[in-house]
Amino acid sequence: MTVTTGPALLDRRLRHFGVSLGHLTEGSAEAWIRTLGLPAAAQACTHRAQFPFPHVAVSVALPTGVSRPVEMAGSAFLEAAAAASAAHASGRSGRAIHYRGWSAISGRVTVGDVLATTEVVRVIARNTHAAPGDTLAAGRGLTPHWMDGELTILAEPGPDGTLIPLPGFAR
Repeated sequence: MTVTTGPALLDRRLRHFGVSLGHLTEGSAEAWIRTLGLPAAAQACTHRAQFPFPHVAVSVALPTGVSRPVEMAGSAFLEAAAAASAAHASGRSGRAIHYRGWSAISGRVTVGDVLATTEVVRVIARNTHAAPGDTLAAGRGLTPHWMDGELTILAEPGPDGTLIPLPGFAR
C-alpha cells in the first residue's frame, strides 16, 4: 500500500466541507462521524468552535467523485462550519477521527508501523521526533492533530519507555 505523507497530504485533490450541528462534546461529534460510512480515502476531523455557543464542529475531506454525505444545518452554524473546513484544508488544525489507516491501529504499535500504514506523518515525544522502533500505546486508536500541515501525534515517555499519546491524541 502506498501512503502519501508530509505536505503532499495537503496537495491531494480532496474537497473539504465544514459541518456544524451543535455537538456539545467531541465524543458526540466522533460518534456522528462514524455513522457517515466514509470511504478509506476520506478524512474527518473535529474542531472546537465558539460561535454561536461553545460546541464541536466537524470537517470532512472527500476524494473527487465521492458525494457529500451531509448538509450543513442552520445559518447560525455556517461560521463555525466554514472555519472548520478552512482549518482542515490548510492543515492548520483539527483532531483527526477518520483518516487512511486509522482502523488498523490499536494496542501497542511501533512508531514505524504508524507512519507506514496511516496518514500520520510524525510522532513527537518531548519536542523530538520519535524513532521508528519506539513503541506507542495506541489504545483503541489514535486521533492525531493537524499541526503545521502534518498529521501529528504528541506523546510523552511512560515509566517503561512506551510512548503515551498526550490527551486528545488517543481514544
